[in-house]
Parts: sequence; C-alpha cells; structure tokens
Amino acid sequence: MISKGLDKLPEYIKFGKVDGWFYCDNNQLVSLEGCPFSVGGFYCRNNKKQFSEEEVKRVCKVKYSIHV
Repeated sequence: MISKGLDKLPEYIKFGKVDGWFYCDNNQLVSLEGCPFSVGGFYCRNNKKQFSEEEVKRVCKVKYSIHV
C-alpha cells in the first residue's frame, strides 16, 4: 500500500494478521482503520496525518518495530 494516494485503507481488503512488515507509507491516510490486527513490523510515514506509535499500538499488535 505504499504511495497509492489512499486517504483510507480499502474496505474490501481484510488484512487480519501479517507475519512480515506492513507498509502504508506515502499516502494520504487520516485513520488507521482497517489495519491488520497483528504485524511483524509497521511502517506508516509521510501520510496526511502524522501517526504516533501509541496510535498504531491501539489498533495493531506489532512484534518488532514501528516507524511513523
């Protein structure tokens, strides 16, 4: 989902659990709604809204690291 110009994650995709890294960098996201509930790592930089690590942790269990 990198650099797709998304303002929200598509409702038709149900990520669930992602064993590897989840990337949603360089979009226009203003919400983390629709993110996987569990990931290996999380990249969510350069969006319309600057998300905090705490916001990511509220919606997703991250095994390794978060890059916001």
